[in-house]
Amino acid sequence: MFKKNLIAMALPLMLATAGAQATNLYDNEGTKIDFTGSIRLMMENSDSRDQYNPGKDSTQLKDQDSRFGFSFDHAFNQGQAHGIGYLEFGNDTQKGEGDFEMANRQGWAGFRMDGIGDLTFGRVTSPFDDMARSDFTYEYGGAMGFGAYNGGFIGRTSGTGTGEDEFISRVSNTIRIMSADFDGFSFGGTYTMQTETDDGDTGLQNAYTLAAFYNFGTDNLDMYVGAGYGYAHLDENGATLAGQEGVPGYNYTAVSNGSDYDGEDGTEQIWGLAGKLTHKPTNLSFAIDVGQVYMDNVISGDVGYDGNQNADKALFYVGDTATVNLFGLGVKWAYDGDSSIYGGYYLKDADDELYNWKEQKYVIGTDYYFTKNVVVWGEYAYIDTESEKWTDANNVKHDFATVGDDNRIAAGMRIYF
Repeated sequence: MFKKNLIAMALPLMLATAGAQATNLYDNEGTKIDFTGSIRLMMENSDSRDQYNPGKDSTQLKDQDSRFGFSFDHAFNQGQAHGIGYLEFGNDTQKGEGDFEMANRQGWAGFRMDGIGDLTFGRVTSPFDDMARSDFTYEYGGAMGFGAYNGGFIGRTSGTGTGEDEFISRVSNTIRIMSADFDGFSFGGTYTMQTETDDGDTGLQNAYTLAAFYNFGTDNLDMYVGAGYGYAHLDENGATLAGQEGVPGYNYTAVSNGSDYDGEDGTEQIWGLAGKLTHKPTNLSFAIDVGQVYMDNVISGDVGYDGNQNADKALFYVGDTATVNLFGLGVKWAYDGDSSIYGGYYLKDADDELYNWKEQKYVIGTDYYFTKNVVVWGEYAYIDTESEKWTDANNVKHDFATVGDDNRIAAGMRIYF
C-alpha cells in the first residue's frame, strides 16, 4: 500500500510499532525506506570514578551511544540489483542542552547484486569489526579494540590520540566491498583513501582491512571461524610531543622512553583469528579471539591527574615497532529465548616499547528480554592493569593512570526500534 503523508506519520508509527527492530516508512515501486535505532542507557558504579572524575559520585547514569538511522533500498533490473544507502546518527542523551550535539556514525551509498554482494562508499563499518566473537557483553568485554577501558593507553593512527582504532571499525572516505554468502563462506574489505583529524591535519592514508568468514554446522552444532587483517599509514608531519594545544582540558607531557621523535610517518597493523561453537540442544556457546597489534613511529599515552586534580596526559613516541598481544575468551548460555548468562576474559598485553602495559578484564553478566525490542542487563567487571613507570623532565618516575585494579558494576536497558 502506498504510504502518504510520510513525514507526518513517521514518528507516531515508530512509537506504536512493536515486534520488529525496524519500522518501514515507505514502500512503493521498488523503493523502501526503513527507520531503525536504539536507546541505550546504563547506571554504573566504579571504584576508580573518583580518580578520573575528582569530586564526582562513584555512581553515574551514562548513555551507551544511543543512535537512530535510515536505510534506503531501491530495486531495479527485475529486482536483482539494488541501490542502497544508510544514514546513522548518535548522541549522548545525558549531556546538558548546551553540550548536546549529534554525532555522525555512518553515511554511505552503493549497490547490491543479489547472490554477489555489496559495493558501498562513504563512512562505513569495516568487515574486520564483525570478525571477533568472544565479546558477549554489553559494556566491558572485547579484546580487538586498541584502547584501554578508561579512555586509552595504546596509541592509534591519529596523531596524538589514544583509544580504539577507527580504521578497523567505523571510518570515513572509504570504499567497502562485502560478498554475499556462498554456502557459509563470505569475505570483504575496506580501503580508506585519506581522512583528516578534527584540527584539519591529515590522519589516515592508504588504510585497508580484509576479513573472511565461514559458518557451518551439524544438527547439534553451529560453528564459525573468522580471520581479519588491517593496515594503516599515518602522516606524522608536524606532530610534536610537548605543549600540544587545541585539546581542551589536557596538558601534554613528553615522556622519555629512549626514543626521539623523528617526524617519520607511522604505521599500524593488526591481525585477528576468531572461532565460535554453539551446542544447539543446550544453547551453550564458546568463543575465542586471538590477535596482535604492531605499531611503528606512533605517539601513545595515558590520562592522569596532577596534584591539583587537573587532567594531564603523558605522551611518548614509539620509535621502534611495538607489539600488543590480544586474547579474548567468552562463554554464553541462552535460555527462555534470547535471555542469557555470559562471561569472559579479555587480555591486552604490550611489550617494553609500551612500558610493558598489560590489561586484564574478567566479566560476568546476564540479560533478560521482555520482548525482542526491550532488554535489561547487568554486568560486573574486575579490571587489572599494570605497567612500568614513566619518567618526567625532572627525572621523577610516575605510574600511568591506568595502573591498578578496578571493580565496576553496571545495570542497563536498551529499547530497539
